[in-house]
Amino acid sequence: MSAPSDTIASSATASAGSNVGSPTSSTVAPPTAAAAAAAAAQQQASPARRQGLMSSITRNIFGTGGRDRSDRSSQIDLVTQEGSIKKEAWTLMSRGNTNKTRMRTLKNLQESPRTSPQPLRRQLTIKHRFARIFSDNSNNEHMHAAALVMKNRNLQVSTLEGIWHETQDMLGDPETKDATLKAIIELTLTQHTQLGLALRHTFFEKIRDMGCEDGTIKWLNALSEDCRNVNGFEKAMDFLVADWMQSVLSQEDCPQANKVIQLAEQLVMYNSAFVCEASMITLVRSSCSRCARLLDPLTSPCLELLTTIQKYSELPRSELPLLVATLCCLVVINRFCEQAWSVARNLLNSQLGHRTRNILVEIMKSGQQSLQIPGTDRGRIIRSLRGAVYFMVQSTWGTQKIESVRASPAFVTDALECAVGTDPVVCNDVLAGIKRLVIKYGREIQHIAWQRIVRMFHVVHEMIKVDESYLICRPILTSLLDQLEQLYLDFGYSGSSEQ
Repeated sequence: MSAPSDTIASSATASAGSNVGSPTSSTVAPPTAAAAAAAAAQQQASPARRQGLMSSITRNIFGTGGRDRSDRSSQIDLVTQEGSIKKEAWTLMSRGNTNKTRMRTLKNLQESPRTSPQPLRRQLTIKHRFARIFSDNSNNEHMHAAALVMKNRNLQVSTLEGIWHETQDMLGDPETKDATLKAIIELTLTQHTQLGLALRHTFFEKIRDMGCEDGTIKWLNALSEDCRNVNGFEKAMDFLVADWMQSVLSQEDCPQANKVIQLAEQLVMYNSAFVCEASMITLVRSSCSRCARLLDPLTSPCLELLTTIQKYSELPRSELPLLVATLCCLVVINRFCEQAWSVARNLLNSQLGHRTRNILVEIMKSGQQSLQIPGTDRGRIIRSLRGAVYFMVQSTWGTQKIESVRASPAFVTDALECAVGTDPVVCNDVLAGIKRLVIKYGREIQHIAWQRIVRMFHVVHEMIKVDESYLICRPILTSLLDQLEQLYLDFGYSGSSEQ
C-alpha cells in the first residue's frame, strides 16, 4: 500500500535538506533535482488520495456508484469561476434539445458548487438538498439550503440574460412550466443584485402576460423585493396590481386574493409615489365593493389596505362617499366594528374630516327616500343609517370625541331627527345617542338644541302609537323623559317649559 502524499513529500524534502546541509558528503544531489523528485512524488500520490477521499465521502453521503460521480463531475464543470457558463451548458439548454435535457441542465446549473471556499462534505450535502427543490415533497428547509448555494455565486448579467433567452419557452409548456418557473424564481431571488434593468423589465412583462397565479405572485415579490424595489417597471407596477385586485375581489372565492391584497398593501407602503390616481381609485373601489357585497375573511384585509392607503398615500376624493357608506355598513357588525371605526376616525381627523361629516349627515337625511326606491337592499340601507348615527354621536359627544370636526348639538340633532322615522332599530340608536348627550352635557345644551330634542320625543311618541314595531323604543324614551324632568326640577333645563 502506497504511503500518503504528504508523508512522501515530507520525507523527500527532509532527505534532500540533510544531504545539502552535510559538510562531509561528497555526493550531494543538486537542489533542483531534489525539488523535482518531491514534486513528482506528490503528483503521483495526490490524485489517488483525492480520488479515495471523494469516493469515501460520496459513499457515506449518497451511497451511489461511479456513474453518479461522473454525472456530478459533469455538473460541476458547467459554471466557471468568473460567474459565466461554459459552451457545453449553452448547448444543452438550447431549443434543439429535448425539454427533459434542458430542464436537467437548468437544474444542474443551480447545483453547481460554491465559488467561495467551503468544506467538501457540507458542499455536497447542500447540493443534495438543493436537488430536491424540484421534487413534489420539497419544503422550506430544502429551499433555504438551495439559497445558500445560489447566494454565494454571482452570475454575470449576460449569463443571466442568456439563461432566460434559452429557457423562457419552457414556461409555455404545461409539462415544464412549474419546474421552470420555480427555477426562475430561485434565480431571481438569489441574483437580484445582478439583474439589469432590461432583464427586470423583461421579467415583469412576462409576469403580466402569464396573469395572476401563485407562481407569478411569488415571482413578482421576488423581483420587486416585496415591492421595495420597482426599478425597471415603476410606471406599470401599479396598473398590474390594480388589475389583479379588481379581478380577484370580483370573484366570490379566489385562492390568490389574500396574496394580492398583501401585494397592494406593500406597494402603497413602500412606493406610493408611483401609484397613480386611477390605480388608487381601483384599489379603493374594489375593496369597498367587496366589503359591501360580502362579509367574509377578506373583509379585514381590505380594511387594512384602506388604513395603509390613509397612512402612506392620499385617498381619492371621488371615492370618499363610497368609503364612508361602506364603513357605516361595517361598524354595526361586531367583528369589524373596531377596524371600521379606526378608518373612520382617521378620515375625520384628516383634511377630509368636514367632508366626511357632511356625507354622514347626507346619509341620515336621505335614508327615508332611499328606502322608498324599488329594488333597494333595505338591510344594507338600515346598516348604513345605524353606522352614520354611530359615527356622528361617537365623534361629537361620545367617548372618542374628535375636536377637529366639532359640531353643535343643534346641528347634529337636526340630522338625527331625519333618521328617526326610517326604522325602529335606527330610532332606538338615535335615542341612545340623545340619552348620552343629556347625561353628559344636559346643563350645557342650548335652547335651540332642546327644541329639536323635545320635538323628536313627540315624533317618537306618535310613532309608538301607530306602529307596534316602535314599541322597542318605549323604555329608552321613558328614561329620557325622566332625565328631562329631573333637569327641569334642578334648574338645568334651558328649553321651553311649554314643550
